Amino acid sequence: MVLKVAGLKKSYITKKDIEVKALQGVSLEVGEGELVEVNGPSGCGKTTLLLISGGLLFPDEGEILLNNNNLYSYTSQQRDKVRAENMGFVFQQFYLVPYLNVLENVLVPSIGLNSGPASLNKRAEELLKKFNLH
Repeated sequence: MVLKVAGLKKSYITKKDIEVKALQGVSLEVGEGELVEVNGPSGCGKTTLLLISGGLLFPDEGEILLNNNNLYSYTSQQRDKVRAENMGFVFQQFYLVPYLNVLENVLVPSIGLNSGPASLNKRAEELLKKFNLH
């Protein structure tokens, strides 16, 4: 398994001190090359699941294993690096920086990685060309 989510729980407290249980014991496994779709009505926990699975939001309970390594055993900086090197996100909002060009926007997630700028630029340019965005 590439990604294993086990016993995931996450709750939020509203401004009126009401507990909202976004996730209650969610488990799933995703194998290499598998495509997974998460769908459901607004407020059912889709975004919470994706944020936790991507190392962006701590769960209340459960674990996220990426290539058999617990994602939340890493420091924040290590999770950033793992995410940049192993994951991709397509957000509902564009999150583009308006004063950057297309190539620079593609390179934003790689800020802080140890790879040299030349190799990152080359990879970004290859991806832009592949998707006809150059």
